[in-house]
Amino acid sequence: MGFFSRDKTRTYEVNGTRMKCVVCQHEEFEERQAQLNTQVSTLLGIDWADTEATCLVCDNCDYVHWFLPRE
Repeated sequence: MGFFSRDKTRTYEVNGTRMKCVVCQHEEFEERQAQLNTQVSTLLGIDWADTEATCLVCDNCDYVHWFLPRE
């Protein structure tokens, strides 16, 4: 296993539908969290308080699918 090994990939469902990559139609993804920084919080040094999005990275082509939190 290398530094960039993909041993955490799995399939996902979104609203009851099996997730497929919009680019290559692959069905396995790695889940990651990404922080959505704003200019104001960066200026004030409180980036840690910004909202996070869930990203599903395609295991085949590395396309990143973004999902914003529901409010």
